Amino acid sequence: MNYIKEINGFHKRNIFEPLSSSAVSLWFSLMHFQNLCGWKEQFSVAASQLQAQSGLKNTSFKSARRELQDKNRIIVTNRGSNRSAIYQMISQVEDYEQTQGENTPSKITPSKPRPAKKPKEESILTKSESHSNSETTNQKNNHKTDCSSDHTPDPFIKQNEIINKNNKQTNTAASHFYRTHFSELTPYISKEIKEWAAAMNEELLVHAMKKALEKNKITWRYVRGILKAWEKKGIRTVEQARNEEMQFSRQHTRYTGNVQTEIVPEWFYEQKKKRKTVQPVAVVDPVKEAAELKTLLGQFAKGGNK
Repeated sequence: MNYIKEINGFHKRNIFEPLSSSAVSLWFSLMHFQNLCGWKEQFSVAASQLQAQSGLKNTSFKSARRELQDKNRIIVTNRGSNRSAIYQMISQVEDYEQTQGENTPSKITPSKPRPAKKPKEESILTKSESHSNSETTNQKNNHKTDCSSDHTPDPFIKQNEIINKNNKQTNTAASHFYRTHFSELTPYISKEIKEWAAAMNEELLVHAMKKALEKNKITWRYVRGILKAWEKKGIRTVEQARNEEMQFSRQHTRYTGNVQTEIVPEWFYEQKKKRKTVQPVAVVDPVKEAAELKTLLGQFAKGGNK
């Protein structure tokens, strides 16, 4: 494919068959990646890379890709949830030239036979072709892309070389679970997920995310707190994590049971009964008491006079 011709053909076709802005952005991103692949007929790109390049969210990305398929701009072959799709670009130059040929009248003009190329010219052409091919090969080798023949589902542009294939699959599975149940992956969270996946078991990383969902804490900060707690306790498998949870639950139940069945001494109940049997203190009316005292003093006064 010729990059400039494809872009011109794409713009000319959009005049008669317009696309949405999301579909246009996704098409240019796919053309960019195919150029990095050395214009292979089929190539594989991670959806996260396409979304980051085109600036589309997950829903807009799927809608734009479906629009490009329906309008015969690309061919997409899906390979499952954990593997990147295979893309094939449909040439826009051929479609545009074919449309022009149908609309313009044919002109029959006598053609002169072209002179045969001299051997010297052929040798010069062969040298130039071999030079251009070597440059193209060097460009392919310089780009770290996902353009292998088996179309492996690794990230398109690798920022860190990961030798172990199991680690790649672990990162992909954990990232997929986070995107599905939490939110879109940011570069910072993606990096942390890779680091935790390399340091701990894959199932344990997903188990921590499930525990966060059970607590209705849909944040990576909460998941990271669970992982740090397990790391301090030396927990490295899901089985160890579940055993620790069961042990904590038993201790909590035992503590609650002790509070409810606390033994109360008998003297507590006896003292409580004595308090109930104490006679109430009589309340004296001060006015009545003053009158009685006055009467009593009067009686003492009369007795003294006698």
